[in-house]
Amino acid sequence: MPFTKRQIIIVGIVIAAIIIAVLLFSVGSQNKGHKTTLTVWGVYDDKSVWGTITKQYQQETGNTITYIEKNPETYEQELIDALASGNGPDIFYFKNTWLFKHFKKIAPAPAALFTAQSVDQNYPRVVARDFTSNNNVYAIPLSVDTLALFYNPALLDQAAIAFPPKTWEELIAMVPKLKKVDTTGAVQAAAVSMGTGSNVNHASDLLSLLMMQSGSSIVNESYQTTFVSMGGESAMTFMTQFARLNSPTYTWNQTMDPSLEAFAKGQVALAFGYASDIGYIRSVSPYFDFKIAPMPQPASATARKDYASYWGLAVSKQSNKYQTAWDFISQMTQIEPNQLYAQKTNMPAAKRIILQTMQNDPVLGVFAKQAYTALSWPQPDPELVNKIFVDAIDAAANNRITSQQAISSMATQIDQLFNKAP
Repeated sequence: MPFTKRQIIIVGIVIAAIIIAVLLFSVGSQNKGHKTTLTVWGVYDDKSVWGTITKQYQQETGNTITYIEKNPETYEQELIDALASGNGPDIFYFKNTWLFKHFKKIAPAPAALFTAQSVDQNYPRVVARDFTSNNNVYAIPLSVDTLALFYNPALLDQAAIAFPPKTWEELIAMVPKLKKVDTTGAVQAAAVSMGTGSNVNHASDLLSLLMMQSGSSIVNESYQTTFVSMGGESAMTFMTQFARLNSPTYTWNQTMDPSLEAFAKGQVALAFGYASDIGYIRSVSPYFDFKIAPMPQPASATARKDYASYWGLAVSKQSNKYQTAWDFISQMTQIEPNQLYAQKTNMPAAKRIILQTMQNDPVLGVFAKQAYTALSWPQPDPELVNKIFVDAIDAAANNRITSQQAISSMATQIDQLFNKAP
């Protein structure tokens, strides 16, 4: 008996479904049987952290993740050399200020996994500004760290100061109360570790933030410096006043220990650091009781501005496992792995939804909140930029040059670095 038209259509659909199912099973079996090893280079995080956060991924996929911790002091050059010789890792930690300098070394994420819009929606806005360009996503972080105020509550109590400063104006008013000098006028205990470059941890970040709080973007979209005409001189003058001998707010000088070490030893009441610095402070003084407060803002500010420094995961352009590498990063930046990473490293997370849950944390809450208002700026060569900033701060603090001269010199050198870029 001949089939009706309707029966023929039904039979055709069934046969097509069977063929598709067989093909999918075949492809799935092939993928399941194909195992690979991804090499990851990182800094600051040890092997045990990565063994924990990648355990489920390795079990589910059969892929092996080999994490290698590198020395932060030599990491960038070692990475450059390895990539140049063709022996680099598949995935590596990528600093949030590196995109201008190193974007040619990394492969952007497939649009099916990450877009500039999805990054902006799921992460603090600074991440999209740092890691996306022309709608391509070049790196994704597991944590977003910000500069905060560390303070010694015992020293504030001795000075009858109830709360840490919320504004820079409040901080200035506290200096005479917190500073301790001997009979010759020499500083015995500093109010705040601020004013010089060479012995203040994160001095260049601190000056960058002061410029931004003064209205400067530091560089424009054409990669030209803007701080000579906007915010630079006032920021430099404000910062170096704490190290100028003739200043009423003099409290810090270059003979003192590095700022975070001095803070850990109780030699200074106020200091500035990142969540990543907490471990160092505790290693110097395990029983030191210190607290963390939001970064001071100008009293006239209408919106908060904070400063971010953090690492993302990027994929080498040389890797022949590009898709697998980005699939892995996508898995590691899901909610559960990101939460686990934050727990194991005692760091603020990166995803907005997790940062929201961390805001009441007694230690990390400040950093979780500040991630939403964090800023940074693209740098032509972060290591050289840091040296330019530090040298200029020290020269201005020692009255070898004026604040305006320091700022002009900085701008000239940074513009030259941008212009030299290929």
